[in-house]
Amino acid sequence: MRWIKHGFASSIHSFFSQTSPTVRSQPTDCTEEVRQAMLHLLGDRVEDRSTAQLVRRLRMAENVQELWFVRDGLMSALAVLYGESLARQKIHALNALFEGQIPSNLYTPRQTRSLGGNSLSN
Repeated sequence: MRWIKHGFASSIHSFFSQTSPTVRSQPTDCTEEVRQAMLHLLGDRVEDRSTAQLVRRLRMAENVQELWFVRDGLMSALAVLYGESLARQKIHALNALFEGQIPSNLYTPRQTRSLGGNSLSN
């Protein structure tokens, strides 16, 4: 009898705790365009393990939103290759490809504070 109670409670719990299945969007032409632009920034410079892992993440991303979240790793890799200033410029130029492709709350530019207290947007 204990097994039946446990099985019944378990099935009710699983029924109510189910979330809607994740819907994966099909890669669009824009997804591939963004992916290629990101890979192009790295070029053939896959010299270390972390860069190889980054390239794998870029290739495996299924949509533009996943590519958006890979930008931080891309920024780090580009900073090693070109220096932080030039890497920021490259990422800033890349951001234009994401406009209108991801939710607006993800795309808003970040505000940073300088030492003088003035706001600067990246």
